[in-house]
Amino acid sequence: MPSQRPWMFYGWLVVGFTLLAMALSAGTDRSFGVAVIPLSAQFGWSRATLSTVVLITGIVTSLFQLMIGVLVDRFGPRYVLVAGVACLGVTVWLLTVATTIWEFGLAYGLLGGLGLAATRQVVAATLVGNWVPRHDSWSNPFINAPLPYENMLIITDHTAPGGTAAFLARHFRPR
Repeated sequence: MPSQRPWMFYGWLVVGFTLLAMALSAGTDRSFGVAVIPLSAQFGWSRATLSTVVLITGIVTSLFQLMIGVLVDRFGPRYVLVAGVACLGVTVWLLTVATTIWEFGLAYGLLGGLGLAATRQVVAATLVGNWVPRHDSWSNPFINAPLPYENMLIITDHTAPGGTAAFLARHFRPR
């Protein structure tokens, strides 16, 4: 009995979910600037202190990025990407309950930096390259597509009542 051809090429599902994971990752990374003024107003933290948290996130992301390639080789890009998205999900949740600057810094700086490192271009390109070898020239633009569009996925309303928790929880509220 001949094997049946699947109804669709699953590599394109991998491309789609990878695109979504990268867009959410980049949106989480780049939407911080929108939250600086409301966080300063609500908690009394200075902009310099909040900028230091962003600096720590960048340093942690850069340092972990060196180890991510080894983890991709050892465990595979699929598991690394899923772990990175999970880290970012926990980070966003922790940001909604953080009330002190050290809690905020640990959540966004350390855990967020690890999640951002695990959802960057190296992991995505390896994952898509493994799944879509025949259509590589068609799949690479999809992996680079989140770069200009990631900020459109993060919709924030910092003037809404409810404070920081409501502000951070409304990232994907439909308008």
